[in-house]
Amino acid sequence: MKAKELNKKSISVEVIYKDIQNQEDNNCFKHYIPHFVFVSDKTKLELIENGFKVYIGDWDGIITNCIIIEW
Repeated sequence: MKAKELNKKSISVEVIYKDIQNQEDNNCFKHYIPHFVFVSDKTKLELIENGFKVYIGDWDGIITNCIIIEW
């Protein structure tokens, strides 16, 4: 197997929306996606177009360089 033979598969926006709904059900207003989970630019743009704030940051002292989604 060669690295160039592998394809990155983005997490789907539907999965992210389900995770966001779970967070909201727990009275939270932020969700993070670890840096090792690939999120395509198209998915990020869709989240932004739907009113979410999407940025790279540190969740806590341990989970760093992750995608943070706020609403």
